[in-house]
Amino acid sequence: GPRVFVTRSPCVKSSDGQLLPSVVSRPEAMSEETWQWLCSLPFGAIMFSSRGSTPMPAILADGDLDGDWYFVCWDAALLESVRPRPPAAGDVNEAAAEKEAAVAQRPRREDGGWFASAQ
Repeated sequence: GPRVFVTRSPCVKSSDGQLLPSVVSRPEAMSEETWQWLCSLPFGAIMFSSRGSTPMPAILADGDLDGDWYFVCWDAALLESVRPRPPAAGDVNEAAAEKEAAVAQRPRREDGGWFASAQ
């Protein structure tokens, strides 16, 4: 399915950025009201799961949720250049990390969205 690249500053190691799944349709467990609210946001929202042993913000350049700003890229042309790296010894299992995080993104507009049209 669709993916996004997520990181925060400073992003100095290849593991500081992650390709994460993008949610573009309402999950069964989410209320219609909540989904409509998410879809009303200009660029969607990023949500990190509280499940798992290592929170995704900690994987992203040792981030946390105390005001860090995250960079999220969904531009297909840029994502073509992003390649997942094989996990190194001591890294969080990439498959487990993918299950622990998902990004809710507003359904893409036909014009490609803000980033694709920025000059």
